[in-house]
Amino acid sequence: MQTINFTTLASKYGTFNKDDLKIGSAEYVRKTLSDMIADVVEALQIAKAELQEFDGFNLPIKNAQFKARMITRIRGGFKLTVGYGTRNERLVNPVSFIVSSKADQRQNAIPLIDALLTEAQNGMFNDALNEKLASYRDRAEKGKAARKAEQNAQLAMAAE
Repeated sequence: MQTINFTTLASKYGTFNKDDLKIGSAEYVRKTLSDMIADVVEALQIAKAELQEFDGFNLPIKNAQFKARMITRIRGGFKLTVGYGTRNERLVNPVSFIVSSKADQRQNAIPLIDALLTEAQNGMFNDALNEKLASYRDRAEKGKAARKAEQNAQLAMAAE
């Protein structure tokens, strides 16, 4: 009877060991204005593509929603909200478009999105995104200070 070293055999097929499973904290990558602009531009491109392909306006709103974060179905049409991040934090006021049997403003929305894409790349949202970036940094500093204060309070209680 021949004995087989299972670990050697398994390693040929791409298995790993327990040391590979250890998870450390993710490396911090600082957000920059150009990253934020790229996010807005990408989301606008996704919204444009989805709007061009969408044909569910004859269905109830709950059954035919947009997947793009910048477009929302509303009664009688849709709303375009230009924003940043996964929560789509608003950069400008939303714009509503009518889609009904009497009017179809989808043809107006697509050129607007094209214009917003061009303007976003030319710096239209730079001031608003800089404000968001500054608020993110302030919020992170406040969180760091709060964690440090809590840690000092715990140490003071432990010393008593």
